[in-house]
Amino acid sequence: MKHTSSRAARRLGPSLAALLASMACAALASAQNPEDFVPSDECMSDECKCEDAPMMEVFLRNQENARDIWIGVRAELFSEGGPQSMEEAKALFESRFMGDDRVSRQFMSCTGYDAEKNSLKQIAAVPSLGAATLDPCFCDAFCKDIIDATVTHELTHGPTLLAGFANVLQWKVACKAGVLPDSFCNSLDPMILADSEIISYTMGNNSLSNSIEDLQASDPADPEMECTWDPLPEEAPPEPEPNVLPPVPGAKGPAAPPSGLWNRFTLLVDRFINGRTP
Repeated sequence: MKHTSSRAARRLGPSLAALLASMACAALASAQNPEDFVPSDECMSDECKCEDAPMMEVFLRNQENARDIWIGVRAELFSEGGPQSMEEAKALFESRFMGDDRVSRQFMSCTGYDAEKNSLKQIAAVPSLGAATLDPCFCDAFCKDIIDATVTHELTHGPTLLAGFANVLQWKVACKAGVLPDSFCNSLDPMILADSEIISYTMGNNSLSNSIEDLQASDPADPEMECTWDPLPEEAPPEPEPNVLPPVPGAKGPAAPPSGLWNRFTLLVDRFINGRTP
């Protein structure tokens, strides 16, 4: 019995080390904070108004689509060919999530946009517990309720990642002991990430949805009035076709083929005399 207990303790040590290493990697990933990002309370965004509502709806649908894609990634875990690491799960998500062009164009409309440093793939970071920073370009391009929803999303990652790691501790121990197959063990970290993303998107989306409902109930410019707006299409319209020069006024196209023998004869005579098509 003594030997059994000591073996279990020896196995638990490396498992805890592996768990702490995974948690440290996740913490480091969350802590990556570009130097030009600003704290959320310094994000200079305008209050959302009635005219911002259509873009708020588009942004919400975009985030709902992202959540649904993460749900799809989650469903493929623990199956043949499913992601075997957090990196593979992220790559699978990014290969499927195209994003709404209208959100991209709005982001690129910010003052001082620079494609080399401003990207929708990283608009926020969590450098420390309970604190979020944002790309100033994102702050400039979108109104405050969208910013607040994004902060809610980012701050949800910390507790959900920690809860996810704690939830799989017993499986990590069994994996380290060689009791469970590698395909199962390698799916645990992607599961933690996918669950965290799904919950974070859900929380952020709920925040933005509530803001849209509040805006609809009361116009900030006139609280006694409701906001009304024409929603944008469900999907971004296709890019416009390249400009084509209009036809020159009075220009004649090719002559229609004449019908009848006499018409053909007169056409040939006209071409012979005038050297052109009538």
